[in-house]
Amino acid sequence: MSLRALYCITSIFLIVSCQKKQVQDYDLYMGAYRILDQTIPYPYFIEKKNKTINWYNHIGDKVDSVEYNKNFQMNDTINLSKFPFKILYKEDQKLNIYPINDSIQFPSTETGQIYWKNRATFVKIIEETHLNKENVQNLIQGNSYQSPSISYNPNDDLDVTKTINFSSDSLTTIMTYFYEGETVWQEIQTQKYHLFDLNGNIFISITEDISNPQHFLRLTQIDKNNLTIKYYINENKQTENYEKTEKFNVNDAIRYSNCFDGHQGEYYYQSIANTDVTYKKGNEYLIKRIAANAPIDQGDGYIIVHFNVNCHGKVSVPGLQQMDKKYKPKKFSVPLIKHMLAQISKLDDWPKTETSYDFITYKDVHAFLMFKIENGKITDLCP
Repeated sequence: MSLRALYCITSIFLIVSCQKKQVQDYDLYMGAYRILDQTIPYPYFIEKKNKTINWYNHIGDKVDSVEYNKNFQMNDTINLSKFPFKILYKEDQKLNIYPINDSIQFPSTETGQIYWKNRATFVKIIEETHLNKENVQNLIQGNSYQSPSISYNPNDDLDVTKTINFSSDSLTTIMTYFYEGETVWQEIQTQKYHLFDLNGNIFISITEDISNPQHFLRLTQIDKNNLTIKYYINENKQTENYEKTEKFNVNDAIRYSNCFDGHQGEYYYQSIANTDVTYKKGNEYLIKRIAANAPIDQGDGYIIVHFNVNCHGKVSVPGLQQMDKKYKPKKFSVPLIKHMLAQISKLDDWPKTETSYDFITYKDVHAFLMFKIENGKITDLCP
C-alpha cells in the first residue's frame, strides 16, 4: 500500500471518528414534573452539547447558556446566569436538579438545606425517528386524529376517546365518554400551541401561561394517517397512538379547562378551615334534582360519579364506578346513567375551590357523588 493511500485511509478514519464523537456528545433532557407535588409539569429543557449547557424555556427558545466541560455529576452546580441549578442525582435516563434561584416553587428548609422532595425531574430524550419540523407542520395542520384515552379520575365503566384537531396555531382537544357504546359526556378545550425542533426531536408546547404549566408533547412517529405522542404525567410515561379521522361537529360539548392543571385537591382538602367543597344547596336538594324524572331501573346498589370542579364552578372530567349492595361490580341501565351524568354536568352552585394557603397550589378539586339505588330508584346520597 502506498504512503499516499495510507494517509487517505487514516484521514477518513479520523474524520469519521470525529463526526461520531461530535454526534455522541449530545444529551437532551426534557422537564417532566416537580417532585414536591408530583403532578405539576416542569416545562423546560436542558441540553448538553459538546462543552456547553443550554437551557430552553417552555416554547423551545434558548434562554441561558454556560460552558461545562465534563459529564453531569452528582452535587455539581451549573452556574447558568438566569437558571442556575444543582444536580441532586443522575440516573441513566433521568436528571434530578434543584433550581437555585426559584425559592417559591422549590423552598429550602428553615435551616437553608435543600429538602429532598424539592427537585425537578428531567427525562433523557432517546432519539427514535429524526423528524423535520416543516414536514410535521404540513402533515398535522388542518387535520384531526383520534385515540383511546386514559381516564383522569377514578373510572371503571366509561370508555374514553381523545380527538385532537390542529389548526395553524391552535390545538383543540375533544374528550368523548361512552357508556355501553353510547355517548354520555363530551368536553372540549382549545389551546394555542408551539411546535419546535431540538436536534431533530419535535415537541409541542401548549403552555400559554407559565403559572399554569402543561407537560410537553413529544411527536415520535408521524405519517399521513398516524401520529404518536409521548409525554409524562407524574412518573408515568404516556404513549398515545392516533389515527387520522374525519372532523366532526361538536354541538353539546362542555367547554372546560382546569384552572391549574398540575394538581387537583380533594373535596375535603380545606377541612381544617371547615370549608369542605360540597354542593352549597346540600344533599337533599341534589337527591330531589337528580332523582326527578330519572328513568326507573332494576336492582339495588351504588353509582359513584367522579368529576372535577374548577375555580369557575364548572364541572367536567367524569369517572364512573358502579357496584351492588355487596360492593361487587354491577352495571345499571344506559338511560339512568345518561340522565345522572347530564344532571351533574349542569351543577354550578359550588363553593370556592381555590386554596387559601400559600403552600398549596390547588385551584380545582376532585369530587364525587355516591348515589344509593334501591329498586332501581335514587334514594340517598353521600358524601
